Amino acid sequence: MGGVTLVNEHYFFAEEIAKAIEYVGIRGLVGHAVMSWGGPWVGEPELREAVSFIRRWLGKSKLITPTIAPHSPETVSTSWLEYLRDLSREYGLLVHMHLAQTEREVKLVKERTGYTPVRLVHKLGLLNNRSVVTHCVFIDNEELRVLANSGVVIAQTPSTYLLDGTPYHALKFVRYGGKVVLGTDAPCYSDGIDMFREMRNLIYSQRLLNRDPTAFNAEEVLKLVTCKAAEYLGLKKLGRISKGYKADIVLVSLNHPRQLPINNPYSTIVYSTTSSDITDVIINGEVIVRNREFMRGNASIIIKEGIEASKELLRRAGKGDFLLSYY
Repeated sequence: MGGVTLVNEHYFFAEEIAKAIEYVGIRGLVGHAVMSWGGPWVGEPELREAVSFIRRWLGKSKLITPTIAPHSPETVSTSWLEYLRDLSREYGLLVHMHLAQTEREVKLVKERTGYTPVRLVHKLGLLNNRSVVTHCVFIDNEELRVLANSGVVIAQTPSTYLLDGTPYHALKFVRYGGKVVLGTDAPCYSDGIDMFREMRNLIYSQRLLNRDPTAFNAEEVLKLVTCKAAEYLGLKKLGRISKGYKADIVLVSLNHPRQLPINNPYSTIVYSTTSSDITDVIINGEVIVRNREFMRGNASIIIKEGIEASKELLRRAGKGDFLLSYY
């Protein structure tokens, strides 16, 4: 309902996520997260499930494409990273991992392997046009150039970095020729899932960090989340409204006072529009949202069930009634 037609999702319970995405009618690149250690679900059973998930979903859905999802070099052994790299080559699938996300990750990986996270995955052959690496904030200048020139897709989530107070390198990646795409990150990190906000935050923060009022512009950033994202991710006939392309179309209302007058449509969409301005969404030729109403189910019931599930999770975590009072 916010105008997103495809998600690139990497975490646990990929089977249920894929089923939900398919039910909603959105496109999904979905990987079952693999961790050797350091997480709630780790080890050989999760690795086997990741491979099984790929085999169950590969070529079975018009909307879901499985991916290979090592969590990060911090939590996945070198031998498993090599195995998952080979699996990517065998099936021709994207690898999606977190990379150089925290100072702790850099420290632990270097202690364990002698390499920084970026240098390790580069040495292992995981930086190529079949890989999506998310964050890449704790890097040096040499690593920045390696990432930009490797063909890897670099996912940036501006709201997360702003909330954390962490500088990030989107503009430098682009200027060195890197393939940058935008994401929202998890809602527990970014406090929202609104790609319009991410577009604005990318521009605002990169202009501030680089002290450059020309860093990015509305047209460039709108392309990052549409045609360039499709191109970088290898999604054929997506990202444009054009003859022969798949019918993924988002209709946006431009009648709110904050959007008027419209002198530049790119600026109006990027700077003045929010996800609440989405009126209709068509995915693969099917109308999924019509006049702000979800057509495949009762949105109110789905939201209510989600809130109840979160309450139960908080109760089980022992957080008490204080947090629950906010729902």
